[in-house]
Amino acid sequence: MKQFTTLSVIAVFISMFLISCGSTPSTPEGVAEEFMMRVSKGDKSAIDLMAPEVVAMFGKEKIEQGLADQADKFAKKGGISSIEFTDKKIEANEAKFKTKINFGDGSSDNDKIDLIKKEGKWLVTVSK
Repeated sequence: MKQFTTLSVIAVFISMFLISCGSTPSTPEGVAEEFMMRVSKGDKSAIDLMAPEVVAMFGKEKIEQGLADQADKFAKKGGISSIEFTDKKIEANEAKFKTKINFGDGSSDNDKIDLIKKEGKWLVTVSK
């Protein structure tokens, strides 16, 4: 009985861990950071954090190739060590940030990222 209880407790903790790892952040900054981290790892699921209209506009294959190219670029710079968000503009269902991406080799890139809120979820989009 004790062994069954121990196994049950372990199963619950593993389930909670897997659920928390698979969840998408709920803030625009969190989604933007998660998107960039997935891209840096070459994780194709980064496309799941993009607005469907963007995927339809460019095509899934073209976006996946662009994400893979970006992952290679990040890898050559030692991966992402940190991300800073500046000039935050969050209004209702739109968010715009300037970013400073710091890399493992000591270099950094400045960029911007736009998000839109659809059906309660923040998604990466392109500027209008």
